[in-house]
Amino acid sequence: NAMANRMLEDLIVLARGGCTPHPVRPHLASTPVLPEVNTGASGKAAPPAAPYGRAVANSESVFKDVSEAEAATTALWLQDTYAFSNSARVVRVSCVPTDESQKENSRKWEVVLDATIFHPQGGGQPSDQGQLAADGREWRVLAVRASKSGVVSHEIEHEGAAPPFAAGAILTCKVDEGFRCEAARLHSGGHLLDVAMQACGCDIKPTKGYHFSPGAYVEYAGKLGAEEREALVPQLQAHVEALIAQNLPTSVQTLPARQLSQLCPSMAANFSSPSDADKPIRVVTLAGLAGPCGGTHVRHTGEIGRLVIDGIKTKGKATRVSYHT
Repeated sequence: NAMANRMLEDLIVLARGGCTPHPVRPHLASTPVLPEVNTGASGKAAPPAAPYGRAVANSESVFKDVSEAEAATTALWLQDTYAFSNSARVVRVSCVPTDESQKENSRKWEVVLDATIFHPQGGGQPSDQGQLAADGREWRVLAVRASKSGVVSHEIEHEGAAPPFAAGAILTCKVDEGFRCEAARLHSGGHLLDVAMQACGCDIKPTKGYHFSPGAYVEYAGKLGAEEREALVPQLQAHVEALIAQNLPTSVQTLPARQLSQLCPSMAANFSSPSDADKPIRVVTLAGLAGPCGGTHVRHTGEIGRLVIDGIKTKGKATRVSYHT
């Protein structure tokens, strides 16, 4: 259907319905532990065509229109959460139009590289922070975006009418380690909440995830009464603390859509078209629960360190669990 086709084209999905994680079947339990590298025939690491995550909380699209002729950027952030730098070739650098209120000599530039370690905003997770560097100079990365065709752009600020470097130049990407690790803890923490919710007997589907700090939350499709919400907070807290203490491993695998029903049956209906059967999907399994996801995650639950349930609210037919790490 139309939604499935759109989702399959997105590198970082803005899905309108997340996938409810399901227990991993015993014969699928031995999935590779992070990092996992997906390679093509050339042997060069290549990004999965369609990593998925729960619905994004904010409505603003993170995609930017770019030429369809450009090749997809090699998504190095998918391979290893704890890799913070890479060398890359500039594919394109172009000036971003600015409004008249800004200084004439202060310009923003969009930089497209052949490969990047920077996670673009999407899937409920903010873009990485850091710098691009070359020849002893550094440019702060203001934002990172991914197009529907998988081209990742980095927005930097550079004064002057001419670009700071040309296509073909070799740059170094430097991701802020502290910010990346906090984002991974928050994102994995959101998945851990799904595990804890099921352990508490709350069989409601996660639909939105906002893994930003402050204000992180996971939203579920279902209404809980006031007394039930009050009783649930300490139960959830106890479960997440136990899961963190167990230091359970995270694994990731990329599999064709036709096999998705083995790990996530509720998502299979979105890929019923024969043309979708071999589309690769990235699936993250955390604490025994699997779900399509394109974000960065911790290697073991113990790396989350601490997760505090801030509260549970119900609005309309949705229940929101707020937390921080």
